[in-house]
Amino acid sequence: MMRSLWLEDTGFVAVHPRFGLRPKDYQEAVHARRLSLQGPGPEPSPPLRLSLGARPLTAITIGAAAGAVASSGTFAVGLPTWTMPFWVAGTWMAARATQIASRESDGQPVTRDDVVQGDRARAALGDLTMSDVISMRQIPDECVNEFKRLITLANFATPEELDEALARLHREATRMVAGTWRDPVAGVIEPEPPRRPALPRDTRQRNDWAKALIDHDAVEQEWAAIVLDRFAVLEVPLLLDVKQPETAAFIDAYARAQDFRAVHGRFFDPALEPEYVDLVRAAVETWTTAQRTAREVGLQFLPKAEQSLVRKAIKMLAQAEDPTRPVAARVHAARRAARLLAKVHTVVLPK
Repeated sequence: MMRSLWLEDTGFVAVHPRFGLRPKDYQEAVHARRLSLQGPGPEPSPPLRLSLGARPLTAITIGAAAGAVASSGTFAVGLPTWTMPFWVAGTWMAARATQIASRESDGQPVTRDDVVQGDRARAALGDLTMSDVISMRQIPDECVNEFKRLITLANFATPEELDEALARLHREATRMVAGTWRDPVAGVIEPEPPRRPALPRDTRQRNDWAKALIDHDAVEQEWAAIVLDRFAVLEVPLLLDVKQPETAAFIDAYARAQDFRAVHGRFFDPALEPEYVDLVRAAVETWTTAQRTAREVGLQFLPKAEQSLVRKAIKMLAQAEDPTRPVAARVHAARRAARLLAKVHTVVLPK
C-alpha cells in the first residue's frame, strides 16, 4: 500500500519508498529525472492533468524534495508551482509517471514533521518556482557552492531548525537569481602570513658556506667520473677538449675553487665566506654549461664517416670489457676497436 504525503503548508505531495513505493518504480522515476537533464531548456512540458487520491493535480515535478539527494529515494508529484532545487522534470515519460502516481493511495495527510523525522524529505523552496529560474544552469557560477551548502543545511536540519533553514535558503536563492547575492567573504583581504624572522648574519653565512661545500664536492665527483671514464673521450669529447670555450671556462673556474679550498681548508670563516661562495657558484654554472654543450653536440662535429667509426668502436670496446664473454672474443673486440679508432683523425685519442 503506497501512502501519499500531503504537506499542507506547501501544497506538495511526495511519494516515498518508506511508504511503499516499489524499488522498480523508484528506479524508473530517477532514470526519468536524469533524462530530463538532457532536455533543450529549463521550461517544463505543458502541465499534465492528474489525480492522486481525492486531490486533483495539474502539474508534475520529480526530484529531491528541497534538496534531498537521489540516494534518499524521494521523488515528488506537486502542484503547478514546479518547486524544485536542482532538477526540473521536462518531458519525461509522462504516461509512466501518471501510472506510478495514480496507484493505490489512501490520501491520508501527513504533517511535515512526520516527513522530517522519517527520511528527511523536505518541503520545496517555498515561493520559489520554476519561473524563478532555480536550477543549476541559472545559478551564477560563483553562487553554486553556497547554494549547495544551503540545500545541505536544510536537508539535515532538525524539525526545530527547518523553518529557519528553508527561510534562509529561500532568501539567499532569491538573491542569487536576481544577481544581488554577494559572497560575505568577498573583498576581505586575508592577512599575510607572519614572516619568518630573518636569520642572524652569522647563521646565514654558515648555511651558505655549508651549501657551497656540498656543491663543490658534487662538481668534484662528477668531473672525476668523466676523467676516469674510458668512454667519455668518445661519447662527449668536447667535455675533455680544453680548446672548447665552455670547457675552458669550467676548468678555470673549477681550478680557482680548488685552489681556494686547498689554501684555506673546509672550516667556516666569516671573512672568507663571500669569496668562496662566489667561486663555487661559478664552478657549478660553468660545469653545467660545459656538460650541456658537450652532450648536445656529441659527435656531430665529426665527419659522417668518422662518426660511424667511433660508434662502432664504442660497441667493440663494450664487448671487450664484458667479463661474461670468452677471453678470445674480448681480445678480438679490443683489437678491432683499435683498428677502427686508428682511422679517426679529427679527435686526438690518448695512447
